[in-house]
Amino acid sequence: SAGMGDDERKDANKLFIGGIAWETTEQHLREKFEKYGTITDCVVMKDRVTGRPRGFGFISFLEDSAPDRVLATKHEIMGRTVDMKLAVPRGEAPNAGGG
Repeated sequence: SAGMGDDERKDANKLFIGGIAWETTEQHLREKFEKYGTITDCVVMKDRVTGRPRGFGFISFLEDSAPDRVLATKHEIMGRTVDMKLAVPRGEAPNAGGG
């Protein structure tokens, strides 16, 4: 069925964005990265108690090739160079089997 494994597919194109300025919003991230592909999800993590930004976020793309294009270059958001990597390292998905 088409429904199987959709969650794993979704996370395959998810990127961690670290070192972002506190003022950075989801809108900043969308504007920065929309040229790389279709953004399906974008979030800036905030502390649940204080509501203050925690300095990192995540962005997900529809296209498999988008994360590679993003990671191929350094990015500055609001004057700060951000640390980007795949949120789920390739080959470490659940059910991939041990080695």
